[in-house]
Parts: sequence; structure tokens; C-alpha cells
Amino acid sequence: MISTLSAFFTIYMKYDASEYVIPSKRRIGTVAGILISIVAVSVTCEVFLIFMQSWPADIREHYYILNQNLTDYANVGFVDLSVLPSAINYVIINTLVLGIPITAEFLRRKVSSKITPTIDTISESKRSQTRTFLKGLTIQVVLPLFLYVPVFLCQLYTTIASEF
Repeated sequence: MISTLSAFFTIYMKYDASEYVIPSKRRIGTVAGILISIVAVSVTCEVFLIFMQSWPADIREHYYILNQNLTDYANVGFVDLSVLPSAINYVIINTLVLGIPITAEFLRRKVSSKITPTIDTISESKRSQTRTFLKGLTIQVVLPLFLYVPVFLCQLYTTIASEF
């Protein structure tokens, strides 16, 4: 989650730099504050989950018994959407994984629309640098779309299918 949010923040910073000549600490601070508050809510939910679903002795005993006959992988917990902190975290993670690539693509298009019309009026070295910047920005936006989203769609499907 943190890596996705930091990648999104760098994309936003690039958008802000292309959209506004003078950077605004207030705009950047607002976006950073929103991202930090998302992390804070998620971490708070995790702390509650530790105390509610892994700290009690009967739950630890359940996992001990469950993991006795396993050789490769141990079960350390399950997603229980009937518990409020788990449901909140589930919504946060899935919203970020599915929403950030869409928002990042929107920002990439805005940056590209600002930079591309002026590309013919600049020197060859600056043009090459601008094209490299746009390619890097495109890779930064597209990779999460191809890597995170399919895995999380499968996870979302299995979670929804297991509820029915």
C-alpha cells in the first residue's frame, strides 16, 4: 500500500509541476495529508485486528493446531469481513488498488496534454528528455495496472465467491 501511495504521490507531483508554474505547498500538503490519513486509518485498523483477532489465547491455539500438519506455508490469519476493522482495511486496499491506476492515468493524460503541444518548439536534446520523461511516466502508471489489478481482481473474486 505504501509503495502504491508513494508512486501515486510522485505522479501527482509531476502533474502539479506541469499544471502550475509555481508549486503550492497547500495543494501538495492536502494531497499528502489525504494519503497519510489513509495510511493512518489502515494502520489503526491493523492494530485493532491484532488485539481482536490474534492476541487472544484461544485464537492463537486455533492457529497452532491449524499449522501443525503444514510443511510449506503457515496460516497466520484470515480475512474476516464480519469484523469492522478488517472490512475497513479490505475496502481501503481494494479501492486503492483499483482506483489509483485510474486516477494516475488521468493525471498522466493531463501531464501529456500540457507537454506534448510544446514538444516541437524546443531543442532536440530537450525534446529527447521530454519524450523520456513521458515514457517513464507512462511506465510508472501502466505497471501497477498490469501487476496489481489482475491479482487483486482474482482476490476480490475469490472473496466474493466464498461469501455465497
